Amino acid sequence: MKKIISAAAAIALACGASITAFATAAPSDKTVITNVQGSTDPTPAQADTTVQFSCDPKYTVTIPKTIDLSTENTDGTFSGTGSVEAEDVCIGADQKVNVKISSTSGFTLSEAGSSATLAYEVKNGTTVFANNDTVASFTNCESDSTELTFVTKTAPQYSGSYTDTVVFVISVGA
Repeated sequence: MKKIISAAAAIALACGASITAFATAAPSDKTVITNVQGSTDPTPAQADTTVQFSCDPKYTVTIPKTIDLSTENTDGTFSGTGSVEAEDVCIGADQKVNVKISSTSGFTLSEAGSSATLAYEVKNGTTVFANNDTVASFTNCESDSTELTFVTKTAPQYSGSYTDTVVFVISVGA
């Protein structure tokens, strides 16, 4: 009977001994920790895990489809307004969404079927923009708009339907 109790006590003691864990190489996305029973190494097992997150840059910029210069001003010029709007801007630190404006005609309206032209300018408040100027900049986590006013430089001399095409170039940079 003593032998049975002694054997049982020895087994219980062996099961209660400290267990050492070893980290081993595993598939590239995992770390495996293996326990070895009977070891007397008191060092706890440990392994590192990398926590990561990535967010692709995104933004939505809305530009006016048409600007109608239908408001007659007191000096005989005509004007119209349109907004450049940005929403859901998520870009890198220290970056901006920049919007530039250009016109191949140099901001000159042309009357179809004749040689009549009418120069105009694009403004925000008192700031007048030249060809390829930045008309709006938006920063991270921002939803905002910039109001642009298009105004003829002089009163028209001839009747007709005048048009021009402007190009808005949107880029991300400093």
